[in-house]
Amino acid sequence: MNPAKLIHAFYRRFNTSATAKDRANSRQSLCHLLRIIIKDTKKIEWLDEFADNNLLWQPSTGLIALNTLSYEQKLAIIEDVSAPTPVKNKTKKQKVRGQYKAKIKKAILVERVKGNDLVVSLLETVFMTANDEKVEEWILDVFKRLDMNRKDQRVNMLETYIKTHNSLVACLPNANNVFLQEGLFKIPHKWNITTDIIGTERYITVVRDFLTEYFPDYPIELIVAHHDERMLDTETGLFKETGAHSHYILSGQNSRTGVFDLNKAQVKVVNDYIKRVGPESDYLPDNGKMSRTQSVIFGHYFQRFFYDYFNQNLLEPRGLKAEFTDETERQSEQRWRMNEESKRPKSQRQYNLNNALSEASAQRLHTLEDQNAAQLEKQNEIAGSILDSQQKLSQKNSLLKEAGKLLADFNLDLSEKNKTLQELHAAIADLRVVTELLGNEYGQHLAALVKDIYVRVQYGNRGLDKQAQQYLLNIVERFITHIPKELQQHCVSAAQGAGDKELEAILIQNMEVSHEALS
Repeated sequence: MNPAKLIHAFYRRFNTSATAKDRANSRQSLCHLLRIIIKDTKKIEWLDEFADNNLLWQPSTGLIALNTLSYEQKLAIIEDVSAPTPVKNKTKKQKVRGQYKAKIKKAILVERVKGNDLVVSLLETVFMTANDEKVEEWILDVFKRLDMNRKDQRVNMLETYIKTHNSLVACLPNANNVFLQEGLFKIPHKWNITTDIIGTERYITVVRDFLTEYFPDYPIELIVAHHDERMLDTETGLFKETGAHSHYILSGQNSRTGVFDLNKAQVKVVNDYIKRVGPESDYLPDNGKMSRTQSVIFGHYFQRFFYDYFNQNLLEPRGLKAEFTDETERQSEQRWRMNEESKRPKSQRQYNLNNALSEASAQRLHTLEDQNAAQLEKQNEIAGSILDSQQKLSQKNSLLKEAGKLLADFNLDLSEKNKTLQELHAAIADLRVVTELLGNEYGQHLAALVKDIYVRVQYGNRGLDKQAQQYLLNIVERFITHIPKELQQHCVSAAQGAGDKELEAILIQNMEVSHEALS
């Protein structure tokens, strides 16, 4: 039997609360998942010509093609999944509900003595309705038609209670609770795992099976598989298939208890996994409330647990195996060091996140030039001059003249453009210092990404929108897959220095935001 082909996969979880800020971020993410173009959406995020390849799964609909949904239907999904807006005057309304519930209880006793059985029945139905369930409006309509003493007072009592109660049913959970969890699973394009190897639908079913098996009490809101993000083959000029990927939205509310305690449930699953593969010292608090060090431990084991499942159920039957990336191994070592140092007095700790970055070189700075030499010779020379040194930049006077001509098309004066170029040079110089200090494979990715930014700017200036669009895809792919959060701001700074506002916005949108401390 042939050994499995080792590849790297990419899995990340994003926890969001029900706060206004997280609600807005979640809705924006859902727009991306459902392929809704909004004001801040950059069309380059996907390719419309492949839209019919995307799939959506929901418990209520099963598996359907995403583009069969209308714009209105997609908006309805977002409204259904998103956290409700906060209830105004919540404390005051809770007090009113309590007062009127006491009045209903007293009215039940009085009407029972008078033999008004139907009145009693309706009042008891309202009284027994749980705080998280709405009272049906028909009850008030029927109640208004019944004969009873002090009818106007009774009707006003019931009407006030129902109105107040129903307005509180939409109350949000505590701001520290996980309201929704979004997950992303993909195999980077470079491994060439096409849909002939792993079909688009399988990206949905394996995620659904995983969530259902280990978190059965937390409803899956939806799973989307995208297959409309392609890479441009520079030799043929055609977009080539590079495989699908999937997103899931998981509710943070326990369907049995109504409590928002997904984080606690996931900690329990991870602790069970640690009992099988890790030391007892790594056990996490059962209540889900973790320190920063424990959050790192949790993330490490959750990822290992996820990899084990997907290897066994998705990849190994196809002769593949996802192994931990260097980043994961680095985080594992970092996690151990943090755990050990947390036991020491602060004055004796030496842990520093930057020190955990391993050494490598920047020898791949010229990869793009080699790949595109036939078509982009002049652009590669420009990129190479910037990345080599400031000395080579000064020798490229022809580049400055050409840049001046291109920038003149936008009716901006030469002095402003020279200032922009100087800012770009300064940003690149700063980045070279960071790369030399880091000296690791992330420095390689960082340098390659910066080079891609410059080449993209040149394409845009020359009106080569299709090529600029592809470089933006490549940059975003590398950014979310290979750039650790400690270096992401440098990428944003490079985009700012290049004056590429579109790229800057997309990078900021995709910067890693960890909510794993939510409990």
